[in-house]
Amino acid sequence: MPPPYTTRHFQTTSSNDSSRTKRRELLSFADRWSYAQPPPVEVAEKQSATIEKQDRRLTDHGKKLDALVRDAEKDNMPYDSEKGNPLESEQLWSGVYEIATTKMKEGAEEWRGLMDVSLVFIAIFLAVLAAFLVPAVQALSPSSSGGNSISSPPPLPPDSDQSVFALYYLSLIMAIGRLTHQSVPT
Repeated sequence: MPPPYTTRHFQTTSSNDSSRTKRRELLSFADRWSYAQPPPVEVAEKQSATIEKQDRRLTDHGKKLDALVRDAEKDNMPYDSEKGNPLESEQLWSGVYEIATTKMKEGAEEWRGLMDVSLVFIAIFLAVLAAFLVPAVQALSPSSSGGNSISSPPPLPPDSDQSVFALYYLSLIMAIGRLTHQSVPT
């Protein structure tokens, strides 16, 4: 039979005693610590007060930052929203005038370029049309061969020639009208 108290038994016993001692120390520390700490209600009230202070401070800093931003961007903004009705702001309307003037100048330059091209095209068209119109007029006119003035009037040209001649004159009149309309500013 083994002896009732072995080395192993003593080690276990001593480790049990030391762990019990450690537990007791830990429990007594926890008790002392819990009594040393303020009650949870007090802690919550302090935290709430601190959060309210931080909120006020952040709001104050935000207002100051907004004022700094407004001052820094004052010259770049079209109007100041704090001065009342923005429709009465001179700064707003001067900005609108500058933008409108710039856009109108760009549009006028573009129109001028298009008008130059259109005028050249119409001038070339009129020259070509006149080149066709002169022979057509000669074909429709009766020949002036020193004939008798008492004789009957010359016969009318065929209807197809008259139609072509009318279209030539109509296109000439329309082209000249368009040319005058474009070259005269409104």
